[in-house]
Amino acid sequence: MTSYALDDRDVVVVIGSGAGGGTLANELCQHGKKVVLLEAGPWLTADDYVNDEWAAFRHAVLAGQTHRLRQLARGQGSPQLSGLALQRGRRH
Repeated sequence: MTSYALDDRDVVVVIGSGAGGGTLANELCQHGKKVVLLEAGPWLTADDYVNDEWAAFRHAVLAGQTHRLRQLARGQGSPQLSGLALQRGRRH
């Protein structure tokens, strides 16, 4: 793991690896910037995700995310939650 001095003014610190933070950190790295990306959430792997929209929707509802779904219905919410509103009505 790379280390930087605390007084290194060339380092960009990005807080949160969500849709915005992860994209910003990637873009900065692609342009040669030194980036530290901080994330407080748990370490997740591909096995932690269900590649099924309806199963993800049910998981969100069972996890108590119904208030967030109501926010989406009112046009509020975040990019991470927007995927919950894009459910397929039939098999493709």
